[in-house]
Amino acid sequence: MFQHKDLSAVLQLISKPTPKSFISFLNIFCRNLHFDGAVIYLNVGNPEKLAFFAGVYKGSPVREIPQKFPYLTPQTIGSNIFQEAPNKFFEFERENLPEEVNQFLAKFNINKVFLIPILTSTQNYGILVAGTESRRQLTPEETESLKTHAVMFSILIDIYHTKWVYDVVRNNIREHVILQDLDHRILEANRAAALSIGIENPDELKGKFCYELWHQRNTPCPFCPLEVTRKTLKPEEKEVMTPDGRWFLIRSNPILNEAGELVGFVELTLETTERKKAEQEARRFQEIVKHLFEQPLVGVTLSDYDGNILEANETRAKMLGYTREELLKMNWKDYTHPDDVPVILKKVKELKDKKTENFIMDVRCISKDGKIVWQRLFVMPLEFEKENLLISIIMDISEDVALKEELQKLLKERTAILEAIPQRIYKVTKNGNVFQVIKKSEEAEKLSDIIRRTDKYAKELIKTALESGKPHKILYNRKTEREDRYFSSTLTKLDEETAIFVENDITEIKRQEIEALKQRNRFRRLTEGIIKTLSHIIELKEPYTAGHQSRVAEIAYLVGKEMGLDEDRLTTLRYAGLLHDIGKLIIPIEILNKPSKLTESEFNLIKQHPSFSYEILKDIEFEGPVAEIVLQHHERLDGSGYPKGLKNGEILLEARIIACADVYEAMIFHRPYRPALSPEEALRELKEKAGILYDPEVVSIMEKLYLEGKLPKATSGK
Repeated sequence: MFQHKDLSAVLQLISKPTPKSFISFLNIFCRNLHFDGAVIYLNVGNPEKLAFFAGVYKGSPVREIPQKFPYLTPQTIGSNIFQEAPNKFFEFERENLPEEVNQFLAKFNINKVFLIPILTSTQNYGILVAGTESRRQLTPEETESLKTHAVMFSILIDIYHTKWVYDVVRNNIREHVILQDLDHRILEANRAAALSIGIENPDELKGKFCYELWHQRNTPCPFCPLEVTRKTLKPEEKEVMTPDGRWFLIRSNPILNEAGELVGFVELTLETTERKKAEQEARRFQEIVKHLFEQPLVGVTLSDYDGNILEANETRAKMLGYTREELLKMNWKDYTHPDDVPVILKKVKELKDKKTENFIMDVRCISKDGKIVWQRLFVMPLEFEKENLLISIIMDISEDVALKEELQKLLKERTAILEAIPQRIYKVTKNGNVFQVIKKSEEAEKLSDIIRRTDKYAKELIKTALESGKPHKILYNRKTEREDRYFSSTLTKLDEETAIFVENDITEIKRQEIEALKQRNRFRRLTEGIIKTLSHIIELKEPYTAGHQSRVAEIAYLVGKEMGLDEDRLTTLRYAGLLHDIGKLIIPIEILNKPSKLTESEFNLIKQHPSFSYEILKDIEFEGPVAEIVLQHHERLDGSGYPKGLKNGEILLEARIIACADVYEAMIFHRPYRPALSPEEALRELKEKAGILYDPEVVSIMEKLYLEGKLPKATSGK
């Protein structure tokens, strides 16, 4: 069939087919069968109108015919070539063809045309058309060779089509697709899997072990769902975290041979990090709410917008002299002074209309025995399981009982992990026309209409993709009658004249990411508001230290920032500064505000406030060790501090910073038992004890900040 010199070239073309392969194969075909030219027309969804794919004329490539050409189809030759017997070919004298085709072929002096379908058992790929200037008949050997060449063309196109589909799927699916052997050695992987570990080419993953790449392990992960599949021979899934803190949902599918034996795995993985973070924030929020209701220091109620009490703690009931069961049958208007009810109702309406986020006000309540009790309310809305509720935190001002905790809307998390991204695949021409590959459609769309850009922009995009040969990512949104849809799509070169456009709808993913981010930020703002409220409560009990905690927090934050701490540690440091004296809520007010010298027993009680603070904060899941920092803020480098007598490196850096900020702030502000020092005197005191009691680096930075005018200034002198 082939000349010896052509055989190796044909084998090479079949092993790795490209658009240029067909030009070479057509030239070999024409040379062996003595044709002057040949053209391949492909069936891209409409057998009645085939698309030009490749062609040669007298040894040179030809481009697609520029004018409208009446293709040799069943309509033009009067026979359905695709329903005839396999390998049957048709031959036509030019004069016997329709006049329009006759005139066209005459321009090239083609007098006879041979036409054969390119078919496989399952697929109609198009037709092969060959022409010759002579009107000769084919010999029996040439006839068989023509049929054999058609089979070779069908094989070549089938291989090319399969490779194209594989590459499209491999490079455009968002999920990680990984084929592994029984030892977890990677045999194949898609681009998404490679990009998740910073590798551009997925072929670089081949031969490596998945547990080494993603988990930095030397052996398979014991929690891997693939190991469960090894035992069950069934699909399994599990959500796991990698050492770098990312979460992935891994789905394992077994690969079985004909005997039902396991020979490998297909792993489908989707990153779920943002959803996991949102879940953790939700659990932290619920723990804070639970902790709030269990607090004996403040009263808490949960009510609807009509005022009905849905939940309350024992402290709130005792403030009014009722039992908790009695309170749950009441409306807050039942125990509120009539003159204060209209003001509260107005504030509640502003909350309902979302004109304000919360309100604080002092009101008169009437206890069960008829006494007037002044109380401070902090009221916030809460959305819980699709119910709009109000939560109130109450402090008895008359007894100076500490009060204020948090609450804000809790949105029940809605997360839908897409197992596969719906895709539309288009063939795009240089002039911006697109044809959907998976649908049979004769009408072309415009790429500019799909991506909502100008026609000029779309054509430049196509030009860039064709010239660079690299996939080009496009982000855009498209408005429908009901909503905006968002897309992340890829434009990839197919050949010199066309590109493939894969459209990925990421609307749901984008909404989930935005919602998860909003939810996380809401929880963080809520936590910050609660901490500031607790700090304010402490100041209400100890008026001589008003502003102390916030100033300590400010000084500590400035020092930490100067030391290069990251934003998470700075936030933890600021929270610890705001809460470091919360344990003083348990100490009697007469001891806190005593103007004279404390007795030994009184001072020993004061020294317990770090431990009290720790007990109050230890069960709250902060992002950093807030409770431990607060517990250690009175420890000293030489071990002379309290409550544990820790030394040097045993004390957390944040606690050493809080210690210096606390001492400095206390010295430059007036106290009932002593006058204030100047900042210079306070710094001198710290420097004298640096390396003994206080961290020398922290003291040095504080002096630098003071000289730069950045430290808070005292409002009164000595």
